[in-house]
Amino acid sequence: MRRLNVIQADPGAAQWPEKKPRWLRVRAPGGDRYRDLKQMMRSMGLNSVCEEAHCPNIGECWDSGTATFLIMGDQCTRNCPYCAIAHGRPDELDEDEPRRVAEMIEQLQLRHVVITSVDRDDLPDGGARIFGWVIEEIRDRLPDCSIEVLTPDFQGMPDSIARVMAARPEIFNHNMETTRRLHRTARPGGRYDRSLDVLRIARGLDEDVLIKTGIMLGLGENGDAPSGSTCGLPSATCRSIGTHRPRSSLPGRSWARRWDSCTSKAVRSCGAAITRGNRSKS
Repeated sequence: MRRLNVIQADPGAAQWPEKKPRWLRVRAPGGDRYRDLKQMMRSMGLNSVCEEAHCPNIGECWDSGTATFLIMGDQCTRNCPYCAIAHGRPDELDEDEPRRVAEMIEQLQLRHVVITSVDRDDLPDGGARIFGWVIEEIRDRLPDCSIEVLTPDFQGMPDSIARVMAARPEIFNHNMETTRRLHRTARPGGRYDRSLDVLRIARGLDEDVLIKTGIMLGLGENGDAPSGSTCGLPSATCRSIGTHRPRSSLPGRSWARRWDSCTSKAVRSCGAAITRGNRSKS
């Protein structure tokens, strides 16, 4: 019988990380619907934020037949540390993309679709006309499909925001992402007040369109979220808010710092502020 030498662990050596809790673990993607969607994306030359942002929930979402389309390429002109989407010089704009997006949505017979994009600061309008074309193409093929757009800030250009709103999506979403104090760190290419202005301008253009935003919680708000992130939202007449945790699977990218009682308080405060703002407008 061969003898095996037992190696004693060095007490000072780095330990293996603890297993992730069950609620944080997800199954590896691989269902039939997932494979079908992936093949459709490749064959039609389309991108999804699910893939490009390395979303851990891609298997669950795609297996249920939902996906968020990423338009105007897979290279972002900004480099936010929390985001896994590649950054650099984008390829030439593909003006046939809106038709292909609408064609795939028609084939899937979706009742609701979310369209987002990389930042395209290299374009004079930030890509607003492409958003408009996508909405119009979907309307022509599936008039009953509700459309949500998650837009960049278009560098605050009112004409670009108006172009998207003129196409009349059901939901106009622009994410604030984090508190005023953390905004410059999390979004070095953005401006907190500029994002607030995007929501204000959009709301003023069409009161029938639902105005929505999203905020990451767990970046280290340290109790400043109630006074920082919610202050401007009621005056921007934002009617819906979503909260989520940041995640980037690339080396050197920031992860969530903490999720504690301060963060939970921020969630409640955000919802209460939005509710008060909406009641005052009604």
